Amino acid sequence: MYCVTCSSSAVCTSCNSNLFRQLSVTTCDCMAGYYHNGVPLCVICNYKCATCVTGLVCTSCLSGGNRNITDATNCPCNNGYYESGVLACSTCLSYCQTCSNGTQCTSCLPGLNRNTTNAIYCACLPGYFSTGPALCSACNYMCATCISGLACTSCLIGGNRNVTDAVNCPCIGGYYDNGTLICQTCSNLCLTCTNTAVNCSSCDSQLNRIINGSACSCLAGYSDNNSSLLMCIACPANCLECTSNNCIVCSNPYSLVRGTCVFKVKLDLTLKLKRQSLNKVLLQADFSQEAKFNDSIVNVL
Repeated sequence: MYCVTCSSSAVCTSCNSNLFRQLSVTTCDCMAGYYHNGVPLCVICNYKCATCVTGLVCTSCLSGGNRNITDATNCPCNNGYYESGVLACSTCLSYCQTCSNGTQCTSCLPGLNRNTTNAIYCACLPGYFSTGPALCSACNYMCATCISGLACTSCLIGGNRNVTDAVNCPCIGGYYDNGTLICQTCSNLCLTCTNTAVNCSSCDSQLNRIINGSACSCLAGYSDNNSSLLMCIACPANCLECTSNNCIVCSNPYSLVRGTCVFKVKLDLTLKLKRQSLNKVLLQADFSQEAKFNDSIVNVL
């Protein structure tokens, strides 16, 4: 009944193509991609099948459709592709291992620094950012999250960093960045420092110190006793520079005398009195010698 022409009741010589049948030796079988459903008209297979026994059960898969042809019953899409209702499977996003559509993964490709536990979006892991279609690259060491290698969106906690400045994550006061996650402590002489602990950039005024190049020196009129003290202490009165309680340089009009600043007028008066006293002693000594000389002359006469 499927024959157009035949040589006998059991031997077809041509078939009715309108029934999607073709000659196979002596019978009119369904064409590839169609299956026999108990009626003359062959029924088309599922779009993914090359051949099938029912509308849902393939016996072979169409090639070139990004399908797993080793699973000839179902002809599923290969990893990295998804079913879109046509022969050729559509491509998933580049970081999906499998997906349900063009925007949602069902599993993530490994080795791309992506969060495989959140398979829908396969977002970059914390501390990484997207640098292309698939790979996530590491943020700057100071970032918890970022949008580029230099722009943080949040800072790592516990690194002595200012988390309120989430773009730059700078070190908090009293710490410096040495190129690692945790900011290092500045010298206790520095209020802030850069690159090294002793390269001060500002000083604590409460310690009576002032920036001097990259060091925090004592204010004029203060001393740290040859660096043995954290807080600079005031020099004795009228003293510009000192070590401990010994003055080195005095302010005008004072003069340095044995580590002490003495008022110059008072010093001059003291020296004048001492000089007069000395002259008097010398004068008395001269009179005494002259008297002894006169006595010796009398004795001779």
